[in-house]
Amino acid sequence: MIETGFGDMARYLALRRAGMMLKQDVARLSGELSSGQVADKPRHLSGDLTRLSGLNRAVEQASVHQRTAESGNLFLEAQQAVIHDLLDLSQKKFQDLIVLEQSGLVPSVPVAIDAMAQGFSEIVGKLNISVAGRTVFAGVASDRPALAGAAQMLDALVSSLPPGLNATDLANHISDWFLPGGGFDTAGYSGGQPIPEQFELGQGVVGNLGVTAQEPAIRKTLSAFATGAVLSRDVFAGDLQSQQEVLVKAGQMLANSSLPLTDLSARIGIEEEKHARATSRAIAEKSAMSIALSALREADPYETATRLEQAMVRLDTVYTLTARLSRLSLVEYLR
Repeated sequence: MIETGFGDMARYLALRRAGMMLKQDVARLSGELSSGQVADKPRHLSGDLTRLSGLNRAVEQASVHQRTAESGNLFLEAQQAVIHDLLDLSQKKFQDLIVLEQSGLVPSVPVAIDAMAQGFSEIVGKLNISVAGRTVFAGVASDRPALAGAAQMLDALVSSLPPGLNATDLANHISDWFLPGGGFDTAGYSGGQPIPEQFELGQGVVGNLGVTAQEPAIRKTLSAFATGAVLSRDVFAGDLQSQQEVLVKAGQMLANSSLPLTDLSARIGIEEEKHARATSRAIAEKSAMSIALSALREADPYETATRLEQAMVRLDTVYTLTARLSRLSLVEYLR
Protein backbone atom coordinates (compact mmCIF):
# COMPACT_ATOMS: atom_id res chain seq x y z
CA MET A 1 0.00 0.00 0.00
CA ILE A 2 1.31 3.49 -0.85
CA GLU A 3 1.75 5.83 2.09
CA THR A 4 0.28 9.32 1.73
CA GLY A 5 1.91 12.25 3.51
CA PHE A 6 1.16 15.93 4.06
CA GLY A 7 3.17 16.95 1.00
CA ASP A 8 1.31 14.46 -1.15
CA MET A 9 -2.04 15.92 -0.07
CA ALA A 10 -0.88 19.45 -0.85
CA ARG A 11 0.21 18.40 -4.34
CA TYR A 12 -3.09 16.54 -4.80
CA LEU A 13 -5.16 19.59 -3.87
CA ALA A 14 -3.09 21.86 -6.11
CA LEU A 15 -3.43 19.53 -9.07
CA ARG A 16 -7.13 19.08 -8.39
CA ARG A 17 -7.67 22.83 -8.33
CA ALA A 18 -5.70 23.25 -11.55
CA GLY A 19 -7.67 20.42 -13.15
CA MET A 20 -11.01 21.97 -12.20
CA MET A 21 -9.99 25.35 -13.61
CA LEU A 22 -8.81 23.77 -16.84
CA LYS A 23 -12.05 21.77 -17.13
CA GLN A 24 -14.00 25.02 -16.79
CA ASP A 25 -11.80 26.64 -19.46
CA VAL A 26 -12.34 23.68 -21.81
CA ALA A 27 -16.13 23.80 -21.27
CA ARG A 28 -16.23 27.58 -21.76
CA LEU A 29 -14.05 27.57 -24.86
CA SER A 30 -15.99 24.64 -26.36
CA GLY A 31 -19.22 26.61 -25.87
CA GLU A 32 -17.70 29.71 -27.45
CA LEU A 33 -16.42 27.68 -30.40
CA SER A 34 -19.85 26.11 -31.03
CA SER A 35 -21.94 29.26 -30.46
CA GLY A 36 -19.50 31.79 -31.90
CA GLN A 37 -20.20 34.09 -28.93
CA VAL A 38 -17.90 34.89 -26.04
CA ALA A 39 -19.05 33.70 -22.64
CA ASP A 40 -17.33 36.37 -20.55
CA LYS A 41 -18.53 39.57 -22.19
CA PRO A 42 -17.09 42.06 -19.66
CA ARG A 43 -13.63 40.49 -20.01
CA HIS A 44 -13.93 40.38 -23.81
CA LEU A 45 -14.86 44.09 -23.89
CA SER A 46 -12.24 45.03 -21.28
CA GLY A 47 -14.98 46.07 -18.88
CA ASP A 48 -16.47 48.67 -21.27
CA LEU A 49 -20.12 47.62 -21.59
CA THR A 50 -21.40 50.97 -22.90
CA ARG A 51 -21.62 49.88 -26.54
CA LEU A 52 -23.13 46.54 -25.58
CA SER A 53 -25.90 48.11 -23.50
CA GLY A 54 -26.49 50.76 -26.17
CA LEU A 55 -26.95 48.17 -28.89
CA ASN A 56 -29.21 46.06 -26.68
CA ARG A 57 -31.34 49.13 -26.01
CA ALA A 58 -31.46 49.96 -29.74
CA VAL A 59 -32.61 46.42 -30.60
CA GLU A 60 -35.31 46.55 -27.92
CA GLN A 61 -36.52 49.98 -29.07
CA ALA A 62 -36.67 48.86 -32.70
CA SER A 63 -38.69 45.82 -31.61
CA VAL A 64 -41.16 48.08 -29.77
CA HIS A 65 -41.52 50.34 -32.82
CA GLN A 66 -42.07 47.28 -35.02
CA ARG A 67 -44.80 45.87 -32.76
CA THR A 68 -46.49 49.28 -32.49
CA ALA A 69 -46.45 49.85 -36.25
CA GLU A 70 -47.68 46.33 -37.04
CA SER A 71 -50.50 46.59 -34.49
CA GLY A 72 -51.54 50.01 -35.83
CA ASN A 73 -51.39 48.80 -39.42
CA LEU A 74 -53.69 45.88 -38.59
CA PHE A 75 -56.12 48.36 -37.02
CA LEU A 76 -55.97 50.67 -40.05
CA GLU A 77 -56.40 47.84 -42.56
CA ALA A 78 -59.63 46.84 -40.82
CA GLN A 79 -60.89 50.43 -40.96
CA GLN A 80 -59.94 50.75 -44.61
CA ALA A 81 -61.78 47.53 -45.50
CA VAL A 82 -64.95 48.83 -43.81
CA ILE A 83 -64.79 52.19 -45.59
CA HIS A 84 -64.39 50.41 -48.94
CA ASP A 85 -67.44 48.26 -48.12
CA LEU A 86 -69.42 51.38 -47.24
CA LEU A 87 -68.45 52.98 -50.54
CA ASP A 88 -69.39 49.90 -52.55
CA LEU A 89 -72.72 49.49 -50.78
CA SER A 90 -73.55 53.21 -51.08
CA GLN A 91 -72.83 53.25 -54.81
CA LYS A 92 -74.89 50.12 -55.41
CA LYS A 93 -77.91 51.43 -53.50
CA PHE A 94 -77.56 54.83 -55.16
CA GLN A 95 -77.77 53.20 -58.60
CA ASP A 96 -80.85 51.23 -57.53
CA LEU A 97 -82.57 54.39 -56.29
CA ILE A 98 -81.68 56.27 -59.46
CA VAL A 99 -83.43 53.56 -61.45
CA LEU A 100 -86.45 53.90 -59.16
CA GLU A 101 -86.50 57.68 -59.61
CA GLN A 102 -86.19 57.55 -63.37
CA SER A 103 -88.65 54.74 -63.92
CA GLY A 104 -91.24 56.00 -61.47
CA LEU A 105 -92.28 52.41 -60.72
CA VAL A 106 -94.28 52.83 -57.53
CA PRO A 107 -94.64 49.02 -57.00
CA SER A 108 -90.85 48.86 -56.60
CA VAL A 109 -90.97 51.13 -53.54
CA PRO A 110 -91.45 48.36 -50.92
CA VAL A 111 -88.50 46.45 -52.39
CA ALA A 112 -86.31 49.56 -52.21
CA ILE A 113 -87.39 50.21 -48.62
CA ASP A 114 -86.41 46.67 -47.60
CA ALA A 115 -83.08 47.05 -49.40
CA MET A 116 -82.30 50.31 -47.56
CA ALA A 117 -83.26 48.77 -44.20
CA GLN A 118 -81.02 45.80 -44.92
CA GLY A 119 -78.21 48.12 -46.04
CA PHE A 120 -78.49 50.19 -42.86
CA SER A 121 -78.27 47.06 -40.72
CA GLU A 122 -75.27 45.84 -42.72
CA ILE A 123 -73.43 49.13 -42.35
CA VAL A 124 -74.00 49.22 -38.60
CA GLY A 125 -72.64 45.69 -38.34
CA LYS A 126 -69.52 46.58 -40.33
CA LEU A 127 -68.83 49.66 -38.21
CA ASN A 128 -68.95 47.48 -35.10
CA ILE A 129 -66.12 45.27 -36.39
CA SER A 130 -63.37 44.40 -33.91
CA VAL A 131 -59.78 43.24 -34.41
CA ALA A 132 -57.87 41.39 -31.69
CA GLY A 133 -60.64 42.24 -29.24
CA ARG A 134 -60.65 45.99 -30.07
CA THR A 135 -63.56 47.71 -31.82
CA VAL A 136 -61.84 49.77 -34.49
CA PHE A 137 -64.37 52.62 -34.77
CA ALA A 138 -65.11 53.08 -31.04
CA GLY A 139 -62.18 55.32 -30.15
CA VAL A 140 -60.87 54.90 -26.60
CA ALA A 141 -63.88 52.70 -25.71
CA SER A 142 -62.62 49.86 -27.88
CA ASP A 143 -63.97 47.26 -25.48
CA ARG A 144 -67.56 47.83 -26.64
CA PRO A 145 -69.43 48.27 -29.96
CA ALA A 146 -69.08 51.61 -31.70
CA LEU A 147 -72.80 51.82 -32.51
CA ALA A 148 -76.07 50.73 -30.99
CA GLY A 149 -77.96 48.06 -32.91
CA ALA A 150 -79.63 49.06 -36.17
CA ALA A 151 -83.12 48.31 -34.82
CA GLN A 152 -82.45 50.25 -31.63
CA MET A 153 -81.19 53.23 -33.62
CA LEU A 154 -84.22 53.23 -35.91
CA ASP A 155 -86.53 53.05 -32.90
CA ALA A 156 -84.86 56.11 -31.40
CA LEU A 157 -85.01 57.91 -34.72
CA VAL A 158 -88.73 57.19 -35.25
CA SER A 159 -89.59 58.27 -31.71
CA SER A 160 -87.90 61.62 -32.39
CA LEU A 161 -90.02 62.39 -35.48
CA PRO A 162 -92.46 65.26 -34.97
CA PRO A 163 -95.96 64.91 -36.49
CA GLY A 164 -96.97 66.39 -39.83
CA LEU A 165 -93.72 65.87 -41.72
CA ASN A 166 -93.56 65.71 -45.47
CA ALA A 167 -90.81 63.89 -47.43
CA THR A 168 -88.44 66.88 -47.41
CA ASP A 169 -89.01 67.55 -43.71
CA LEU A 170 -88.32 63.90 -42.89
CA ALA A 171 -85.03 63.86 -44.81
CA ASN A 172 -83.93 67.13 -43.16
CA HIS A 173 -84.87 65.87 -39.69
CA ILE A 174 -82.85 62.67 -40.13
CA SER A 175 -79.87 64.65 -41.44
CA ASP A 176 -80.03 66.87 -38.34
CA TRP A 177 -80.35 63.81 -36.09
CA PHE A 178 -76.99 62.55 -37.32
CA LEU A 179 -75.19 65.90 -36.97
CA PRO A 180 -72.83 66.49 -34.00
CA GLY A 181 -74.90 67.17 -30.91
CA GLY A 182 -77.95 65.42 -32.37
CA GLY A 183 -79.71 62.24 -31.38
CA PHE A 184 -77.06 60.05 -32.96
CA ASP A 185 -74.48 61.09 -30.36
CA THR A 186 -76.72 59.94 -27.51
CA ALA A 187 -78.82 57.12 -28.99
CA GLY A 188 -76.60 55.90 -31.82
CA TYR A 189 -72.90 56.19 -31.03
CA SER A 190 -71.90 54.06 -28.04
CA GLY A 191 -68.11 54.36 -28.38
CA GLY A 192 -65.78 56.86 -26.74
CA GLN A 193 -63.70 59.86 -27.68
CA PRO A 194 -61.16 59.54 -30.51
CA ILE A 195 -57.87 58.04 -29.42
CA PRO A 196 -55.97 61.20 -28.40
CA GLU A 197 -52.39 60.01 -28.16
CA GLN A 198 -50.02 59.64 -31.06
CA PHE A 199 -47.77 56.61 -31.24
CA GLU A 200 -44.01 56.85 -31.65
CA LEU A 201 -43.00 54.85 -34.72
CA GLY A 202 -39.32 55.76 -34.76
CA GLN A 203 -37.24 58.43 -36.50
CA GLY A 204 -39.59 61.13 -35.20
CA VAL A 205 -42.58 59.63 -37.05
CA VAL A 206 -45.84 59.35 -35.09
CA GLY A 207 -48.98 57.37 -35.88
CA ASN A 208 -52.58 58.39 -35.31
CA LEU A 209 -55.60 56.08 -34.91
CA GLY A 210 -58.21 58.77 -34.23
CA VAL A 211 -60.94 57.76 -36.72
CA THR A 212 -64.28 56.79 -35.09
CA ALA A 213 -67.84 56.17 -36.24
CA GLN A 214 -68.52 59.84 -35.48
CA GLU A 215 -66.56 60.92 -38.55
CA PRO A 216 -68.64 63.32 -40.72
CA ALA A 217 -68.34 60.99 -43.73
CA ILE A 218 -69.70 58.06 -41.74
CA ARG A 219 -72.50 60.21 -40.29
CA LYS A 220 -73.56 61.19 -43.82
CA THR A 221 -73.63 57.58 -44.99
CA LEU A 222 -75.60 56.41 -41.98
CA SER A 223 -77.99 59.31 -42.42
CA ALA A 224 -78.62 58.42 -46.07
CA PHE A 225 -79.38 54.77 -45.33
CA ALA A 226 -81.46 55.63 -42.27
CA THR A 227 -83.60 57.96 -44.40
CA GLY A 228 -84.70 55.03 -46.51
CA ALA A 229 -84.65 52.47 -43.69
CA VAL A 230 -86.97 54.49 -41.45
CA LEU A 231 -89.76 53.88 -43.97
CA SER A 232 -89.70 50.23 -42.89
CA ARG A 233 -91.14 51.45 -39.55
CA ASP A 234 -94.51 52.38 -41.10
CA VAL A 235 -93.51 55.98 -41.74
CA PHE A 236 -95.80 57.26 -44.52
CA ALA A 237 -97.46 53.84 -44.44
CA GLY A 238 -99.75 53.43 -47.45
CA ASP A 239 -98.49 56.67 -49.05
CA LEU A 240 -96.31 55.20 -51.80
CA GLN A 241 -95.81 58.58 -53.43
CA SER A 242 -94.33 60.14 -50.29
CA GLN A 243 -92.22 57.03 -49.70
CA GLN A 244 -90.84 57.29 -53.22
CA GLU A 245 -89.98 60.94 -52.63
CA VAL A 246 -88.13 59.99 -49.43
CA LEU A 247 -86.20 57.29 -51.29
CA VAL A 248 -85.18 59.80 -53.94
CA LYS A 249 -83.92 62.09 -51.16
CA ALA A 250 -82.01 59.12 -49.70
CA GLY A 251 -80.42 58.53 -53.12
CA GLN A 252 -79.27 62.13 -53.29
CA MET A 253 -77.83 61.84 -49.78
CA LEU A 254 -75.96 58.69 -50.82
CA ALA A 255 -74.48 60.55 -53.77
CA ASN A 256 -73.35 63.37 -51.47
CA SER A 257 -71.72 60.91 -49.06
CA SER A 258 -69.42 59.27 -51.62
CA LEU A 259 -66.82 62.05 -51.80
CA PRO A 260 -66.43 62.40 -48.00
CA LEU A 261 -66.03 58.61 -47.74
CA THR A 262 -63.37 58.71 -50.45
CA ASP A 263 -61.54 61.47 -48.60
CA LEU A 264 -61.72 59.46 -45.37
CA SER A 265 -60.35 56.42 -47.17
CA ALA A 266 -57.45 58.53 -48.45
CA ARG A 267 -56.69 59.77 -44.92
CA ILE A 268 -56.60 56.22 -43.60
CA GLY A 269 -54.48 55.19 -46.59
CA ILE A 270 -51.87 57.84 -45.77
CA GLU A 271 -51.73 56.56 -42.19
CA GLU A 272 -51.47 52.97 -43.46
CA GLU A 273 -48.48 53.86 -45.62
CA LYS A 274 -46.83 55.60 -42.68
CA HIS A 275 -47.24 52.52 -40.49
CA ALA A 276 -46.07 50.16 -43.26
CA ARG A 277 -42.92 52.23 -43.83
CA ALA A 278 -42.31 52.38 -40.08
CA THR A 279 -42.60 48.59 -39.88
CA SER A 280 -40.03 48.10 -42.65
CA ARG A 281 -37.71 50.67 -41.09
CA ALA A 282 -37.96 49.08 -37.63
CA ILE A 283 -37.23 45.62 -39.05
CA ALA A 284 -34.16 46.97 -40.88
CA GLU A 285 -32.94 48.81 -37.80
CA LYS A 286 -33.40 45.75 -35.59
CA SER A 287 -31.55 43.59 -38.10
CA ALA A 288 -28.63 46.05 -38.35
CA MET A 289 -28.37 46.49 -34.59
CA SER A 290 -28.57 42.73 -34.05
CA ILE A 291 -25.71 42.18 -36.51
CA ALA A 292 -23.61 44.83 -34.75
CA LEU A 293 -24.45 43.30 -31.38
CA SER A 294 -23.49 39.85 -32.61
CA ALA A 295 -20.19 41.19 -33.96
CA LEU A 296 -19.44 42.85 -30.63
CA ARG A 297 -19.93 39.56 -28.78
CA GLU A 298 -18.35 37.40 -31.47
CA ALA A 299 -15.55 35.03 -30.51
CA ASP A 300 -12.61 34.68 -32.92
CA PRO A 301 -12.91 31.03 -34.04
CA TYR A 302 -9.18 30.63 -34.72
CA GLU A 303 -8.11 32.15 -31.43
CA THR A 304 -10.76 30.19 -29.54
CA ALA A 305 -9.73 26.91 -31.19
CA THR A 306 -6.07 27.57 -30.33
CA ARG A 307 -6.85 28.39 -26.71
CA LEU A 308 -9.10 25.32 -26.47
CA GLU A 309 -6.32 23.07 -27.77
CA GLN A 310 -3.85 24.61 -25.31
CA ALA A 311 -6.28 24.10 -22.42
CA MET A 312 -6.84 20.45 -23.38
CA VAL A 313 -3.06 19.83 -23.60
CA ARG A 314 -2.58 21.38 -20.17
CA LEU A 315 -5.45 19.32 -18.79
CA ASP A 316 -3.86 16.16 -20.18
CA THR A 317 -0.59 17.24 -18.54
CA VAL A 318 -2.32 17.64 -15.18
CA TYR A 319 -3.83 14.16 -15.50
CA THR A 320 -0.39 12.72 -16.37
CA LEU A 321 1.29 14.47 -13.43
CA THR A 322 -1.43 13.32 -11.08
CA ALA A 323 -0.96 9.73 -12.18
CA ARG A 324 2.80 9.88 -11.86
CA LEU A 325 2.90 11.65 -8.51
CA SER A 326 0.33 9.21 -7.12
CA ARG A 327 2.18 6.31 -8.77
CA LEU A 328 -1.17 5.12 -10.07
CA SER A 329 -0.38 1.78 -11.67
CA LEU A 330 -1.47 -1.76 -10.97
CA VAL A 331 2.14 -2.90 -10.40
CA GLU A 332 2.76 -0.20 -7.78
CA TYR A 333 -0.55 -0.94 -6.09
CA LEU A 334 0.25 -4.69 -5.82
CA ARG A 335 3.74 -4.15 -4.31
